[in-house]
Amino acid sequence: MSCVKEETRSVSPHCPKPNESEEPLGTAMEETLPGNSAASVKAENAVSEVVITKEMEEEEMQLVEKGEKKEEEIMKKAREAQRKETHDIRFKRLQHLLEKSNIYSKFLLTKMEQQQQEEMLKKEKLEKSIGRKAGRGM
Repeated sequence: MSCVKEETRSVSPHCPKPNESEEPLGTAMEETLPGNSAASVKAENAVSEVVITKEMEEEEMQLVEKGEKKEEEIMKKAREAQRKETHDIRFKRLQHLLEKSNIYSKFLLTKMEQQQQEEMLKKEKLEKSIGRKAGRGM
């Protein structure tokens, strides 16, 4: 057994231990090869020289117009659906109110008929009592 403890490399390549002089394996940046540098310059030039033709502009305009028309059509359908739904809701509310009104008018009619019957009964009783009193008084 050895009493000397072997130290391992630090985990981070950015914070090496004081005794680590070389970069850890797999952390070195790749360097471009001389043959690839010409290819990368050509690619950069091709990207910077993008050509937009009239056909491309016209196609883009057509796509924008199609998108706007489609969006307008969707909005129109949504407004129509909302209008119809609002109309249906209003119709149902009106129907409900009419039903309530009809029920209330029937209730009032029965109350009025009851009052009329009660008044007629009171009149009849009053007439009978007056008739009895008149019959007795004679």
